This record gives sequence, structure tokens and C-alpha cells, in this order.
Amino acid sequence: MAVKRLITFAGERPTPDALLAQLREIDPLLELICVGKRWWLGSVQDNKYRREIGEFIKKVELGRDVPNVENLLLADLSFEGFALIETYEPLAGDPAGPCKDASGNIVTIVEDMRERDYHWKLDQGKQVFWEKFTGREQKRQAENDRILRDKMLTDGRAAWRKARRQSVSVTNIGITA
Repeated sequence: MAVKRLITFAGERPTPDALLAQLREIDPLLELICVGKRWWLGSVQDNKYRREIGEFIKKVELGRDVPNVENLLLADLSFEGFALIETYEPLAGDPAGPCKDASGNIVTIVEDMRERDYHWKLDQGKQVFWEKFTGREQKRQAENDRILRDKMLTDGRAAWRKARRQSVSVTNIGITA
């Protein structure tokens, strides 16, 4: 049985019905589209905000000397209410099998979406976002600490010695008021 598409663009290759049916069990608004060698997973919900994003993307891309075709396609899909969730590149050409996501992780599309859906239902994704954010913040803080430590061990010590060796004393040279 064919699964009803939520958007008019079918993609360069048809989405396997079994895969799309599994995704729709997770969320009935999901859509999977083939774009070149990659597959775009997105949610389709027509609203004003997504149409505005589509208009903005199209305006920016058409203002460039060489517009990015994928961005123009994303703009057209945004007009239909499509919001990109993740991109996947199948390792063996089959989107139902193992794929590499945009972060380089090896996942299956359905299992990755189940995990995303679980975290979203748990706390609207705040915990996963917070873990990613604090991880970046900790890396940035560690780098700042390293720079400060290096400065204190090299330049800072030299500046301290220079200040101590070239002391300046102020004396009254006999000026009277």
C-alpha cells in the first residue's frame, strides 16, 4: 500500500513505502526526500513561519552569483511546510539500512528518529540541547584556562620581573608651594 505524500516534491528517487510507514508511526508529519546521494528527513506542517523562512532563503540564494541548488530546493519545500530535521547519506545506497548523519554518526533513519522523538517527548529536547551546549562551554572554558595558564607561565612572569627590576621611586625634589 502506497503511503500518501505530504508534499508535492517526490525527490530524485522514490522513498520506500515501508520506510516511510515506519517513520509515520513515530510521527505522522514526517517526510523523507532523496536529494542527490543524501536523504532529507523533515516534518511537514504548513504555517506562516515556514513560508517566511522559505521566502528568506530564496531571496538570499537568488541574490548570489551562483545560487546553491539545494538551498533553493529547501526554500521551495519550506513553502509547503517542510522543516529539515536531519540529512542522511546511506552507506550502501539503501536508506532503510545504515546511514551516516550530518554529524558523521552511523545510524538507521528510523532508530535515529525514534531516539529524537523519545528525547523530545521526555523534555522537548532540552536535556540533549543542554548536554551539547555545556560540552561546548566546557571546551571553551578549558581553552581559556589553558591560554591564561600559558600566559602566566611565560609573558606574565616576564612582565612581573620587568616591573620588579625597573622600580620607580618618586621623591620630592624640593618643589615648594
